[in-house]
Amino acid sequence: AVRWLAGEPAVEKPAQLHAATLRRALLAIPGAREERHRQIHLAHKDSTRTARFFLLELQLHPEPLDFAGAEAFVRSFRASSDSMDRIQRLTDRLATLHPAEGETLVKLLTGDLRLGIDRALVEEAIAAAFKSEPPEVRRVVDLTGDPGETAVLARHQRLAEAAAPVADEAATVGAPGSLATKELPFPQ
Repeated sequence: AVRWLAGEPAVEKPAQLHAATLRRALLAIPGAREERHRQIHLAHKDSTRTARFFLLELQLHPEPLDFAGAEAFVRSFRASSDSMDRIQRLTDRLATLHPAEGETLVKLLTGDLRLGIDRALVEEAIAAAFKSEPPEVRRVVDLTGDPGETAVLARHQRLAEAAAPVADEAATVGAPGSLATKELPFPQ
């Protein structure tokens, strides 16, 4: 969550959603019109925003989506290697989401998680959430370059142990096996 709020890229990006798959999935939703999709896409020039505004115009029957449901969908989507299956899965899921949730799901699948939140605000939130000193949190974010890793260290009251990332892939912040990857799974 901290990486998302800070606009950091997703750690795991296999089998991302491609624009053509998203377009086909959106157009397969009942009531979808290709010319309207084209107009919205030309106005926004952004796949995630296009998805949200396009979904706003359709008759959807939203069902709640929790973290466990989002994780299960993302894993099943990424596990599927058949493009037609992926389109159908995405169509079925988007048709049952509120447009804002649909946009968020598209962001998760594309890896485009930018939110534009100020870095200082994220650092203050980490400090407040884990009862740490804001200057110490700022120092660790500067040192590691990763607010997610900093949040994990703050959570465990281990900010003093922070070290700059090294070039070794296994020790790189966010690499498989790093502290942030191990301790920041989807909530259950």
